Amino acid sequence: MKLYLCSMKIAVTLFHLSFLIFFISLPFWPPQYMYIVRWIPLALICIWFVFEGCPVTFMDKSLDDQIFTQILVKPFFPSISKERVIILTYIVLFIVSILCTQKYYEYIHN
Repeated sequence: MKLYLCSMKIAVTLFHLSFLIFFISLPFWPPQYMYIVRWIPLALICIWFVFEGCPVTFMDKSLDDQIFTQILVKPFFPSISKERVIILTYIVLFIVSILCTQKYYEYIHN
């Protein structure tokens, strides 16, 4: 059972890290994909709203009521609260969404 929990934690962490890299890379994708890509941040927010957080985070019981990005930010800002990390996450979502939408509109108007 312990091996299963350890492998689950590694799998959830790898999934989160790969999704984070995928998400941050969205504005750098070719412009012809921006029509679809620009909706990913909104879809992510809808999933978080429906499930009251990330459903993948709920799989990892070792997070102790933290969110994944809070664990990533803690080494740089040790006293940051969960609420501030959530706000920071939404700011990044907003910026990625704006960059993708801007790139899409530049593509269709050229």
